Amino acid sequence: TGTIFWAAAETGKSKSAAKRQQALISAPVQKIVPVARTSAESVEKLRQWAAGRCLSADRPGVYTPAAASGTSRRRVSRGSIDPRHN
Repeated sequence: TGTIFWAAAETGKSKSAAKRQQALISAPVQKIVPVARTSAESVEKLRQWAAGRCLSADRPGVYTPAAASGTSRRRVSRGSIDPRHN
C-alpha cells in the first residue's frame, strides 16, 4: 500500500537529470551580484527611511540603524558556489 519501487535505470536517469539541472543553475548563480553592492546608495537611503518606521527583520522591535550597523552584518562568500550547500 503506497510503496513505490524504483528500477535501477529510473534511478540513474533521475541522477543524470539532477546533474544537468544543477549545471544549468550553477552558471547564472555565479554572476549574481548583491543589491547592496550594486545599489549601495539606494539601500542606505531605504535603511534611513525605515529607521523607526519598520520592524527589524533580524531582531525583535523597530528597525534602528545603530542595531544594524553592529558586527551582525551578513557576509556573503563568493568563493565556491554550490547549490547543494544551501
